[in-house]
Amino acid sequence: MEAKYYCPECGHEFVQGEYNYNYETANLDFECPECGWTGNDDDVYDEPEGELEIWNGGYNQRQLKKDGLCIVTWPESQYLTETPGHRNHSWLINDTRGLNRFGSSAYVVEIDWYNENV
Repeated sequence: MEAKYYCPECGHEFVQGEYNYNYETANLDFECPECGWTGNDDDVYDEPEGELEIWNGGYNQRQLKKDGLCIVTWPESQYLTETPGHRNHSWLINDTRGLNRFGSSAYVVEIDWYNENV
């Protein structure tokens, strides 16, 4: 089974192959045909970035915690958005009630993923 990797710039899917193995560095070298990014397997993601999703739930702290979620606000959300895979584990708060309560750049995030990755 071939390993799949994803461009950190545009999300293009790469497939591991003999053609891009660099014997000198023991890394896989990639060049993205979509955006021109170049790098190796230390720089690419092994999980595709999903689409940015908007939170459409409630803000009851007890219920969020019960569901394994927490709210991350700025400036901590800056670290969140710079972490690979965050779009697969967080939802942007973008409704009037949420914006008034938490400000812009606030996210609902899976607690376990956040604690392990951010």
